[in-house]
Amino acid sequence: MQPASGGPSKARVYLSKRQGIQEVCDWFVALHSMPERLRPPPWANECFSEEELAGCETFLELLLKKLETVDLAEGYYSRAIARLPAELQEKLKLSDELVVGAERRGDINGTVCRVPQTDRAVAILIPMGTTALIERCCDLIAIHTGFDFSTITNSAFYSRVGVRESARRKLKRLWRTVIEKRRLKKKYPLHWVAFQLQTQLHRQATLGVVDVNDFTKEALPLPSVLSEARMCHPLEAGASMAEFACHFIMLHECAHILEHTFTSSDRTQHLHAREFEADAIALRLSVQSSRTAHERITSCLGAFVFLLINQWLYAATPESTHTHPSPAERINALMKVIANQVPLTHVERRLLHGLLSKLIVLFERLYQSSAILREGTNNTVHNVLTAHVMEGTPEKFLDTVSRWFLFGIPDKLCHALALTRVELEREVQSGTSRAAEKLEVLMKIYESASHSRASWLADELDAAYQAAKRNQANE
Repeated sequence: MQPASGGPSKARVYLSKRQGIQEVCDWFVALHSMPERLRPPPWANECFSEEELAGCETFLELLLKKLETVDLAEGYYSRAIARLPAELQEKLKLSDELVVGAERRGDINGTVCRVPQTDRAVAILIPMGTTALIERCCDLIAIHTGFDFSTITNSAFYSRVGVRESARRKLKRLWRTVIEKRRLKKKYPLHWVAFQLQTQLHRQATLGVVDVNDFTKEALPLPSVLSEARMCHPLEAGASMAEFACHFIMLHECAHILEHTFTSSDRTQHLHAREFEADAIALRLSVQSSRTAHERITSCLGAFVFLLINQWLYAATPESTHTHPSPAERINALMKVIANQVPLTHVERRLLHGLLSKLIVLFERLYQSSAILREGTNNTVHNVLTAHVMEGTPEKFLDTVSRWFLFGIPDKLCHALALTRVELEREVQSGTSRAAEKLEVLMKIYESASHSRASWLADELDAAYQAAKRNQANE
């Protein structure tokens, strides 16, 4: 539904402004001194298909289209509310007064806010890469979940999307799942998965970037839901798990809309209580809209998968950036909700408790196995910059940063760039070898932002730099 003028609604305009896609693309062109019709850079073949590259006249046009497709929030939202009662679907349906999309800032938690200069319009904003991060982490975690966990989550997924499996197909799936589980666990031992998961989450925490981990990269693509090739595919169990985890994220934001509790800068205990209540409502809605026992169990598991991933990420991010109660508090609160408020049978509750206990133990083992990677400080930007300067390929560093900006969360990357800039300025003053050369390459990012139309990006870069200088002075 469009407003009478025929243009986008104020909510859509507000969402577009929060996303900043056009400005990031303008900065990209300025950084690389690209005329609009310049041929795509070499790395474009890694990010775009041949059809995409051939279908656009300019690389800028291609970037804009691609950035629109990586916003998965609206699709997950639509699927999450599809099974809710009709009266709730009516309240939560997308319109000119309710929009959903991924914004280019924030942590892993979404927000619901009023659209300025409107009476009732609301925007649900999910940090860019949140759903992709959940998908990639679930790909890894599912390798070492048990046979029973994968069987139940896959059954729940196909039931949720309306795919009915015959008894013969179910038996075939059980047999193949046993074989595939053994193969994956042998090929990808726990310590390897732990290192991949830590690297995945560290890059999101420090750079705001969701890369494709080695396991997912090797296993892609995942066949479509109706394809026979999807059965027991290496990514199938993770995708099933991620679907329910992302549904919980979306239903949590729906709860804020239903309860009329919107984002505020006041982080009081009272507002934290609203987050606990939104978690409880989201879980009850997900379970109540489930049609099978496996769906009800997996709805609960999905919530905890999200919070356990969140807990790992929470420990890696500064306290000043936290907008929600700690994941540990939210997990404890949800345990009580399951015990007292969620309509499960005695058998379902016992099965859920067993699976959940195994899931928590698995996360603990993965976290402990990756402890060595969290020792000391690790400035990824500085490391990548140094490597490319030493190799004589500084342009590859700029290409890498470009991809981080295009497909990530700029405020986190701005902070990482600022730390690197302050470190290099200190090294230049002390006469460290090649520090000036590295600083010159880094400064191209700042200079191109100030000379492009991406004014908010220039402001973000400068604000992060000033904050890093103040922190250095206080040390």
